[in-house]
Order: sequence, then C-alpha cells, then structure tokens
Amino acid sequence: KTLAERSVLLGNKAKQRALIAGAMEGVAVAAGALSAVGLILVARHSPEMDRGGLFAGLTLIAFITTRLSEVARALHAHAGGQIAIKRIARLLETPNDERTSPQ
Repeated sequence: KTLAERSVLLGNKAKQRALIAGAMEGVAVAAGALSAVGLILVARHSPEMDRGGLFAGLTLIAFITTRLSEVARALHAHAGGQIAIKRIARLLETPNDERTSPQ
C-alpha cells in the first residue's frame, strides 16, 4: 500500500478508537447523571429520606461514576498497549537483515 493509503487507514482507525473511547466515557457520565436525577426525584417524593441520606446517595453515585470513567480510560489505554505489543512482537519476529535493508 502507498503511504497515503496507510495514512488514511491509520487515521480512520484512530477516529474509530477515539469514538469508542468517547462513547464509553459518555455512558459512564450519563449513567451517573441519570442516577443522580433519579435519586433526587425519589428523595423529593419520599418523606423518609432526609438530606443526609440524599447527600450520601449523591456522594456514592459520584464515586461510582468516577470509577466507571476510570475503567473506560483504562480500557482505552489497554487497547493502545495491545497495538504496541503486537507491533513489537512483529518487529522481533522479523529477521534483523530485513529490518535494516531498504524497501
């Protein structure tokens, strides 16, 4: 393949990976936001829940949302690491004279 074709392919794969990473991060944030809204709505209509319970619930939701966000980032980093590992393995499998000769 020509350099231009490879560049376009690489750009498309990078965009696809970024889109997936953004979607995972968005799901984590949206889930946290919807959970917080749901808890607030439940608290407004529940005479048993006091402010302390509401604050505790919101704190727990924020903590879980942060952890989900970190998992999304870790999965994105893992994907990048796997690409690097495959590239290194491919380079190590190639005989030394093939890597240094002009192509």
